[in-house]
Amino acid sequence: MITFHIKSDFKCVYLLNGSFVETAEAVKYSNAEPLYVTVLPLSAHLMPYTVKILGKKVLENSELVSVLSFNNEEGKNDERAIIYLQPRYNYLYNRKKIASFAEHDFVEKFFYCVKKGNLAKAKESMTQSLIEKVNDENLAAFFADYHFCLKDNFTKKDDNVYVYLLIDKENVAHPFNFHLDKNKINDIIQI
Repeated sequence: MITFHIKSDFKCVYLLNGSFVETAEAVKYSNAEPLYVTVLPLSAHLMPYTVKILGKKVLENSELVSVLSFNNEEGKNDERAIIYLQPRYNYLYNRKKIASFAEHDFVEKFFYCVKKGNLAKAKESMTQSLIEKVNDENLAAFFADYHFCLKDNFTKKDDNVYVYLLIDKENVAHPFNFHLDKNKINDIIQI
């Protein structure tokens, strides 16, 4: 059995193998049974679509979905994965401004500043003590193996620690604790 956590950055509801669900935070399916996820966006300028997933492999509409594996701990039998859905746009000619989707939060903005090489901007999010410990090369190298950052709303954590999943090139999610001190990143520890 695989426990899927379904995530999108736009408001929508889902059909999972034909059954309507409003949220799909933890859904269990067999590895041998295909999972059909139909995305029904709640915004008129997005189009619905269906993806087919077998195990952790996307069989249909792979350009619209990523299946992200968790970095499994040894000795655990059940597996978890995140189905991360992309918006599918419709051509819409309208003068009204269309709302944007995912606003990146504090840690995600920091991550993407590092990835874009804007280290000066990234350091604005760090405490002085962390800046003194890490040089530019080390900061860039720390995140070099990851291409995507996603807030972990799927596992339990302490109230004073923010957990984020850093996704590598193989679409494996690696959890990291981001410790904050006065709204600045004071430490980053891989779990």
